[in-house]
Amino acid sequence: MASVTITGNRKPAPARSSPAGTVRAQGDPLVPRMLLARRLRELREAAGLSRPRAGLAIGASESKITRLELGRTRAKAGDVAGLLDRYGTDPGERATLLALAEQTGARPWWHGDGDIVPRWVRDYLSAEQAAKLVRTFEA
Repeated sequence: MASVTITGNRKPAPARSSPAGTVRAQGDPLVPRMLLARRLRELREAAGLSRPRAGLAIGASESKITRLELGRTRAKAGDVAGLLDRYGTDPGERATLLALAEQTGARPWWHGDGDIVPRWVRDYLSAEQAAKLVRTFEA
């Protein structure tokens, strides 16, 4: 049985300033989209709102709220801001979630090859890129 552990070998993606003055890494949007999606669902549920009611806050359908909460679509900052207002989110968390929303529009390095790279490979590459530790086990 062989075991390989890789840590700290990856160089961080180049950073750039966003309009809000925060610094963010350029890269794949999958992980920010997943983090934002989960937190939006948690906030909606904590506010006691159904998806259709949440959608009314931004003029969106239940389907759009579902796609946002599953991380299946890019989150527009205006939509996220409207939802956060409706959910009564505190200013610190609001800034963090709006920064995540901005990152959901990033294009991954393989963007131009999306038609030949299967979806599961793109998701794997996204998760690997965000990982701090990669372990492999062989039997």
